[in-house]
Amino acid sequence: MKKCYVLLLFTMLGFTINAQSVWDGTAMTWTKGDGTSTNPYLIENGQHLAYLSEQVRNGETYKNKFFKLNNDLDMGATADHKFTPIGVFGEYTDSSKPELGIVDDSKYFLGVFDGNNKKIDNIHVFFIDEQSVGGTGLFACISTGAAIKNLGIGENSIIEGGDGTGSLVGNMKGGIIENCYNEGLVTGIGGSFFTGGLIGVGEYGKITNCYNTGMVKGVSDVGGIVGYVDKNFTIDNCYNCGMINASGLFVGGLVGLMYAGTITNSYNIGMISDGPLFVNAIVGATDMDPFVIKNCYYSKELTNIGEEITNGISEKSVEEMKAASFITLLNGGQNPIAWTADTRNINGGFPILVWQSSPVTGIQNASEKTDCNIYIVDKSIVVECSENVPCQMNVINLNGEIINSQTFLKNNSLNITDNGIYIVTVNINGQQYTSKVVIK
Repeated sequence: MKKCYVLLLFTMLGFTINAQSVWDGTAMTWTKGDGTSTNPYLIENGQHLAYLSEQVRNGETYKNKFFKLNNDLDMGATADHKFTPIGVFGEYTDSSKPELGIVDDSKYFLGVFDGNNKKIDNIHVFFIDEQSVGGTGLFACISTGAAIKNLGIGENSIIEGGDGTGSLVGNMKGGIIENCYNEGLVTGIGGSFFTGGLIGVGEYGKITNCYNTGMVKGVSDVGGIVGYVDKNFTIDNCYNCGMINASGLFVGGLVGLMYAGTITNSYNIGMISDGPLFVNAIVGATDMDPFVIKNCYYSKELTNIGEEITNGISEKSVEEMKAASFITLLNGGQNPIAWTADTRNINGGFPILVWQSSPVTGIQNASEKTDCNIYIVDKSIVVECSENVPCQMNVINLNGEIINSQTFLKNNSLNITDNGIYIVTVNINGQQYTSKVVIK
């Protein structure tokens, strides 16, 4: 019998590693990689990340250069180490030379930063400068050509700054952020504007397939994903579960204040504090500039607030948002799909992004590893496990719907009659194996 192995994406790694070291507050250059797409600079510790910050703040953009995060990082916030953002946002006007208009003296990061499905945790990003117009986040500012992807900010993190504060980027003037998330606390200090769970200010660029679960605190222009949106910025396939606490104007579950921009295929279930003016479940307020909102949802049972905009935004009950039909609705005919069922209950049963159901970095000792093979024979999905213990298998179609769920001991074979692409998950003793399979 021929076994055809297909795109196996196992969460378990059969080796041991040393515990990650805590950043000591110093900077040191990386030693691996040449910055190309095939051999990126490797960020292996907090010192390397701090060196990147130093270099960009000194004017090195790293345009067309590639970085890869090689390990989870502990950035030493509990040891009172503060991290200075990568880059400096420096837009200003000179009252003595009004003919110059807005002068941009920013130090942008213009490279590609691949988080490699790793997490930066216990980081305290702090930047307050009375001479600055803001820009606080892991990256102070990025622009066209930059990309940040596959990166998480952990729950023990704090990001606090003035105008334009977000966990990942303070001011985004182009570029793309994809497959990223924030679990930490984001705070706009004092009377600051433009605070977002992931981005403070979003212009020209795009954020896609991202989410926020951390609390967002600010005064005005506060959003679960982006604080302020303009200049055709796009938000697609994003969700917010984090609480939003604001005391001023323009507060929204996804965006605080929106001018020209687009939001599609997204939802909010994060609670919003009662009190601010112009507060809504999805967008706090919009201007007369052309904006587009399509296929967005919220649950007032959880958000504590409704939504004035009805075109493109709908209220759903908690029960409706946990149903398989809601996943199909969110996907909105996209190919490939972005949303799937929360089979592991990592989001309380609400829809998650497809990449969340794929393996993130899982590290265990080899002695703790359970072997599991998933493969196709003819039109059957075959699962072989090394231990005679209960195994839970789910087969998920491209609409994010579970089409079959079975519990078995050690081995199993399931015939699939319909051709197509499926995601198979197998849970064994708390370990999850995931594989994408093709039935022809």
